Amino acid sequence: MTKPLVSIIIPVYNVEKYLQKCLDSCFAQSYENIEVIAVNDGSKDASEDVLMRYTQKEHRLKFVTQINQGVVIARKRGIELSTGSWIMFVDADDYLMNDAVETLYNGVIKYNADVSIASFVNISKKGRLTYNQLMDFSVKSSSVELASMLLNEKLPFSLCAKLFSKDLFKNVIHQNALMMGEDAYVTLQLINEAERVVILPHVVYAYLQHSSSVTHSPSQMALESRIDFINRTIEYYKRQQYYENENFIHCLNYFIMKEYFTYLRYGGNYSYNEIHNLVNIVCLQDKVACSLMPFWRIMMLRVYRTNIDLGNLIRDLIVFLRKFK
Repeated sequence: MTKPLVSIIIPVYNVEKYLQKCLDSCFAQSYENIEVIAVNDGSKDASEDVLMRYTQKEHRLKFVTQINQGVVIARKRGIELSTGSWIMFVDADDYLMNDAVETLYNGVIKYNADVSIASFVNISKKGRLTYNQLMDFSVKSSSVELASMLLNEKLPFSLCAKLFSKDLFKNVIHQNALMMGEDAYVTLQLINEAERVVILPHVVYAYLQHSSSVTHSPSQMALESRIDFINRTIEYYKRQQYYENENFIHCLNYFIMKEYFTYLRYGGNYSYNEIHNLVNIVCLQDKVACSLMPFWRIMMLRVYRTNIDLGNLIRDLIVFLRKFK
């Protein structure tokens, strides 16, 4: 029997330096029945030229060019153009291991799942490898358990290194306004929609870390978008039946503190907003949630609560020390 078509969606924006390796990794897959849909989101470099060259030698590549509208719209356009029954996402500055699609597909078939999640490796600017190794083969089918695993970082929020049934996207809301957490917001919906998820320890994906990423050099607008992401996540989960589950609430409080800490660490203002109040009044009183976080993060948040200047000083010290990590 012919295996089903898998659609690999790649948003492309000013990545000519990385795009060839990314495309080569897709077309070298041991699972051959794929289509690669590249959405050129108004690139100003030679990314479109790279895509044009590949269309001349690789019939499995489709690409479209649109005016720059951001990665959310680019991914959504890719989904609309896809004809496969399974969807994967790859960032254009990353690459796949040769057996990535086959590994993820075999997982969903073996366990009759509609989402397959595998492990990945981070590659630093200096070439240092950090493996994100997930648990051994297991299947989860409880929404509250999966949501809790996402929130407490036992499962990665990224859309990459995952295979999704296309049917799951029917009810997904894409938040165009989010500059930070836009992929995470889609992931949490897809995981919540899934009836069964398989988690694999096999490394299938390589993330390349570089300083041009919005994650490493966020603008003030991107910082505020992180607060928006926290609020939208809370509102989404409030609509779920399991929202009052005790373990879930601990994980949600941990997530809120973690994201707010990241917002502050990258230069966000310690202002008296709804999230600020939630962290101080609710989250920092949750002993279970606090126990999930490194002590120095909790310390910084608690110091901010009493003295903003001292909080800024500790934040700057943490940023300085991380340069040597």
